[in-house]
Amino acid sequence: MLHINKQPTWIYIRIAMIISDLLEAANYCLTSKSANAKYPCHKCLISNEDLANINLTNNQIIYRTHENMKVVIESGTSNFYSIVNLQNSFWKMSDINIYTASVPDRLYHLDIGLFYYQLKYSRMLLKELGGNNAINKMDHRFGTIPPIQWS
Repeated sequence: MLHINKQPTWIYIRIAMIISDLLEAANYCLTSKSANAKYPCHKCLISNEDLANINLTNNQIIYRTHENMKVVIESGTSNFYSIVNLQNSFWKMSDINIYTASVPDRLYHLDIGLFYYQLKYSRMLLKELGGNNAINKMDHRFGTIPPIQWS
């Protein structure tokens, strides 16, 4: 209950996003905690073999939703799709998709060195697609980011 203009008003807190590492996201989404699972991503149903495939189109990506995951459980294929065979308590909330609300913790990515790997991988792809001009453009753009001033 919150008073607005001296009138009591019910306030409902809604979850906008959950910042998590991959294990925490797997817990919220009731998906496999193993990177070796057939469908390890908590957001989509992309097979492990296709996770690094940059040529996938939007039509080939199936996103996890409450409805999709309910069908998976009801059809008895939860193990194949790397989902825990339980009703997710977040499915009761009609205004949140827990699969898209779970976002990666950027600081965690920095801490484990994943950001460096992502930059290195991006440089390799850019070089293949656009040569040194693309690399130089990326370097220039990163160079314009001001450094953090710690007090």
